[in-house]
Amino acid sequence: EFKDMQVGRIVVSACKVSVLMVGWMLLILELSGQTYMKYYMNKTHSVARAMVEEISEVAGECGTNKVCIVGTMERGNYPEQYSEILDGIQWTTASKGLFWKGYFFNQVGWFSFMRHYLGNSYENCSEEEYQALINTEIFANMEKFPYENSVRIIDDVVVVKLSDSY
Repeated sequence: EFKDMQVGRIVVSACKVSVLMVGWMLLILELSGQTYMKYYMNKTHSVARAMVEEISEVAGECGTNKVCIVGTMERGNYPEQYSEILDGIQWTTASKGLFWKGYFFNQVGWFSFMRHYLGNSYENCSEEEYQALINTEIFANMEKFPYENSVRIIDDVVVVKLSDSY
């Protein structure tokens, strides 16, 4: 009977330690996700603010409010700085970021971010216009943002080239 009580205590203690370890791991995962999202939001805010300034400067020349943002920051001049954190949170919502692949999700992401955090609203180009724009020689010869010649007017649309592709 005494031996059974000791085994029971050991089992209870092992369960408590296991629960504490799982809780600790979940806390670390959550803090990693929050750290990455804070970094990503700050980077995105900085890039968006710079894009808004360039768009305003370029759009002032033609008076258009139609904008097309092509590519992603990470494939352009804003590479991933903390890939080890991103690898560690790969199964969480934070790892998905704000901008997803594809015309629609990229445009909606950038325009929503700019409207919500910077107060700037733009009309986005249609998918047909987008496809036509990225297939022009002018677009092919553009630099990647933030370099000179990375924001240009093509067919009455202000085009921002973050990268060549998604």
